[in-house]
Amino acid sequence: MNLLHPMIIHFPIASLLIALALEGLYVVTKRETLKSSAVLMLHISALTAIFAVVSGYIASDALGHDAPGHDLVHQHRNVMLTMSIILVILSAVVLKVKEIREGSLRKWLFPALLLVSAVLVYGADMGGHMVFEKGIGVKTGIVSEDHHNSDHDH
Repeated sequence: MNLLHPMIIHFPIASLLIALALEGLYVVTKRETLKSSAVLMLHISALTAIFAVVSGYIASDALGHDAPGHDLVHQHRNVMLTMSIILVILSAVVLKVKEIREGSLRKWLFPALLLVSAVLVYGADMGGHMVFEKGIGVKTGIVSEDHHNSDHDH
């Protein structure tokens, strides 16, 4: 079982959602530190998304094409690959275009981050559904089927 992907995926998820929150706060308060912090988190999210995509492909290959739920893996991959490509492009555009970082086009950054974040949440939910409801990519035998019948109470 490949453990690299589950360890990496939280970085782009968290950093993108933090970028969205910081940009939203910047829109409301106009505090310059929020403005630069949002851009920094956007770039961190894009960079770590690249690693998440690579580790996702490795994890997917480790499952094999005959694994149960393989179609769900492909759906999750397609959504998250699309999100990651858009995220990396957005990061590159913000890096190259000063008017988006600091000028009159900055007003478009929040809606762009909101859109990418929505796709991210959709794809991440799909990934969570695969793991927690379908058990895809999880070692068998970690949780026993009859754990509710034990003498242990919470």
